[in-house]
Amino acid sequence: MKKFLFKFISICLTALFSTLVFAQESECDKLYNEDFVPNYRSRELQKLKLAIDSGKQFVEKCSNEEAYKEPIEFVKKQLPRMERNYKFSLAVNTFDDAVKDAKNPKPDAAFASGKEILTLEPNFPQALDIMLTLASVGLDQALSGNKKYIEETLRYAKEAVQKLEANAPSKDYGLWSYVYKTKEFPDGKSNALAWMNYTIGYIMFYHQGLKKEAVPYLFRALQYNSNVKKRPEIYEAIGDFYKEEYNRLDDERTETAKKIQEETNEEVKKQLFEKAKEILALQKGYAERMIDAYARARENAGNDQRYKESLYETIKILYSVRFDGKKEGVDQYITSLISKPMPDPTSPVMPIVEPASTTSGELNPPVSTTTNGAIAEEKVVENNPPTKQQKATKAFSKRKKRT
Repeated sequence: MKKFLFKFISICLTALFSTLVFAQESECDKLYNEDFVPNYRSRELQKLKLAIDSGKQFVEKCSNEEAYKEPIEFVKKQLPRMERNYKFSLAVNTFDDAVKDAKNPKPDAAFASGKEILTLEPNFPQALDIMLTLASVGLDQALSGNKKYIEETLRYAKEAVQKLEANAPSKDYGLWSYVYKTKEFPDGKSNALAWMNYTIGYIMFYHQGLKKEAVPYLFRALQYNSNVKKRPEIYEAIGDFYKEEYNRLDDERTETAKKIQEETNEEVKKQLFEKAKEILALQKGYAERMIDAYARARENAGNDQRYKESLYETIKILYSVRFDGKKEGVDQYITSLISKPMPDPTSPVMPIVEPASTTSGELNPPVSTTTNGAIAEEKVVENNPPTKQQKATKAFSKRKKRT
């Protein structure tokens, strides 16, 4: 009886062991043959994720089985590539979802997923398009006053300019609604270069206060065939760049005039007088440049009458300085200036010396000429940056494509 019982128990244990082995083999077979093999090359994210998860489980649960030695090595070799492809595809899907609607972009998701795409695939064929799109999303945010993305926007805009100038290929120069190759501007490269230079200049000028550094980019943006040429804030920014030096010269000239009044030595007084004339001549040169820039801003201001009138009042004051108090002929002078190519703001401003204006002994024509304070009984109406930015944002956001 005991012998029979022992034999029975032995048979049961053998059966149980066989069942466990079969179950183990069955699970390993399923993980490998049913879940991993059919999906490990799939381009569908859901199937690829299934293959990754089942592959990891297969390695973990079946590594001790001799029968699965070769499949285990194969799965281990494939998993890094699969996980990288999954991350890349997921980033692409997230990026597309974040930027496909220009009216309702998701900037956080756009910049995070765009960065991951470019990190995972530095030589991605559409890298330029992604950079252009991110710079465009960032510009929209900057125009609305959001500074959160200005550093990333600057970086992508500069990298895009480098690629464009190196003739990096692109079909549409951008993605979704952020496309620069349009019916109006079939030369997408030139249009993109205009907008990228504008993006860099705008952010540096209005958000970082780097006016001198920003001006070359703003002026460069005007050299391409693009609607960037119709944006008044570019011309106003260049005018404001001149204004800082103009006002510095005005302060220096006012101080020199004060010294002349206090000086008793005739020789020193004469030297001071000559210095004042030199300052005024250079100030007139800046006044002319400012008139040119503000006149172009006014020309492109559309129907914003308040903004146009503000610019016109500033121009009239500068015109009076430029022509020693003269009032008439402003409109003709404006027309004459803007009919010519705009002066390069990085080029030296030359003094304007006119004999009729240097012999009168007048050191303060008409009085103070600073553009940020009272002038005679008039006060310059400063161009309102918030209004200007709101206007620019409205105009920019209406465009479905970068035209």
